Amino acid sequence: MEYIVVEGLPGSGKSTLTKDLAVHSELERIGEIISPNYKEVLIADVKSPTLQYFINSDERKMKLLNRLTNKKPVISDRCHLSTVAYTMCTENEDLIKKVKTWSKFFVKRFRSPDLFIYLDINPKI
Repeated sequence: MEYIVVEGLPGSGKSTLTKDLAVHSELERIGEIISPNYKEVLIADVKSPTLQYFINSDERKMKLLNRLTNKKPVISDRCHLSTVAYTMCTENEDLIKKVKTWSKFFVKRFRSPDLFIYLDINPKI
């Protein structure tokens, strides 16, 4: 296993789990949102994120992933699949058309996880 992705609702513990696993294992961690200088950005610090913002972050994650997988296994908060899934849940028809087009691009260009973990946890607990 080289690429593990942890998904879940906001507040379900993705970042906590990936940080803990990275500290106590041989895993390299990639955070949820990656800035242009390849540093993690907290979602709370993002003002008015757009779909393009998340797509750009997904692209930067893939670049980091390509650099890191030669060295050791990688664990990541979310991946390009959640960008597609969350956007498809909107009622914006134009946005859905764009995402359908972009999802074909994602499949060709982005690597799929070797292991996908979904935290089915109520964030309010």
